[in-house]
Amino acid sequence: MMKKMTLGLALAAASAGAFADWAPIYLDGSYTSTVTYGPPGGAVQTVNAVEKMDASGHAAGPVGAFAQKALTLQPLLKADLDTASAAGVPAGTSFVSGAMTGGLQIYMTAPTFGTSGVNHVSLSGPTYTATYSSSGSSYGIHYTCTLRATMANLQVAGSYNTLSSQIDASQTTLNFTPQSNASCSTSLDWLPIFGDWAARMATGAANQATLANLSAFQGTTLQSVLPGAPQYVGFNAAIPAGIFMFAGQDMGQYIKNNSAALLSTPGATVLINIGAPQIEGPFVYGTSETAPLSYYNTEFSISFGSFAGTLGYKVSSARYFDYTYQCPAGSTRGCNEP
Repeated sequence: MMKKMTLGLALAAASAGAFADWAPIYLDGSYTSTVTYGPPGGAVQTVNAVEKMDASGHAAGPVGAFAQKALTLQPLLKADLDTASAAGVPAGTSFVSGAMTGGLQIYMTAPTFGTSGVNHVSLSGPTYTATYSSSGSSYGIHYTCTLRATMANLQVAGSYNTLSSQIDASQTTLNFTPQSNASCSTSLDWLPIFGDWAARMATGAANQATLANLSAFQGTTLQSVLPGAPQYVGFNAAIPAGIFMFAGQDMGQYIKNNSAALLSTPGATVLINIGAPQIEGPFVYGTSETAPLSYYNTEFSISFGSFAGTLGYKVSSARYFDYTYQCPAGSTRGCNEP
């Protein structure tokens, strides 16, 4: 780890009590792409390839560009749910904000019998919470309440045509477990309207407008990272030729050239994980530097499974930081690193 440096008027040692903050310094970072291959009855093998980030910790090549694209999906899904949660709130109530935690998991199965080329696909993983503010008066008592409606175990299911790379938005369904709580400025236990208000708000979010938004999300945004030409160009660019070699066979190129077959083989399963954005190297306020110096994330992974074995591709990132101690802007007294 690089030695932390002191900025500002360090000679003014007598003012050790002056307030200061910690500023991050990006040191190094890279994206690692990995292909994993497990033949039937054989040992699982992996081959890695590393792509360096630029001097600011951003993508400098196709692997990083694809990773950054994958991380845009969770915020886009949150934006759709924010729109749905803010619609139709009753008078005296306002939508404050929405929050989503967790990445996205996409599970796809090809039918063993019957029509081939049309897979069941489900998106799950995140938890979404909408926060509302409500105020008014009842029987002369004024109240202000904060209400939170949570959509836990969120799952969006649909149908995916592996030949056309199209999602059938008309078959989209939304399921979740509603949870709620309310915090009010005065006790309102005797007002039954607040007993299940947030729960009803959460359940009410599963209306036609929400389904329309989520169908659009599945039909366009999610499709941008599902395998299949021509939409999946980011994935194709992220796998170079001649790198992921197993016993003389380029399995990276095999994934690119046979994605439709890998998806539609009867009984095949596909598991895709898309990471959630995270804060890396934050500015730290105060005199105690507690932020981590290294950050890791898995932006994307896909795993194919069938009777022919297992095959997977993954993109992950690593970033490393140091911190400098700095005096407040305009300080004339200086400060010392604690």
